[in-house]
Amino acid sequence: WCHDIGREHAANRPLLKMVFQVAQLRQRFFHSIAPGGLAGDRRGVVPASGFSISIQQIWKVIRENKDLDLPAHKVSTIVVTC
Repeated sequence: WCHDIGREHAANRPLLKMVFQVAQLRQRFFHSIAPGGLAGDRRGVVPASGFSISIQQIWKVIRENKDLDLPAHKVSTIVVTC
């Protein structure tokens, strides 16, 4: 693919754009823990270890046709995982 970067014909122009987009995305991943990065502020996020419990509780509430109260649900998930 590196031979196609300098070409100006047909479908090769989008390739150059994609190369620069990949470079930008690489930098975002590299600096992902910085404020404003991909992983920026992680407070209030359900951890991966409690994801299955979280989803089960959400579907239980949906099946019971109740109003969803997601902040209260996050508190219950934290209590279960801790």
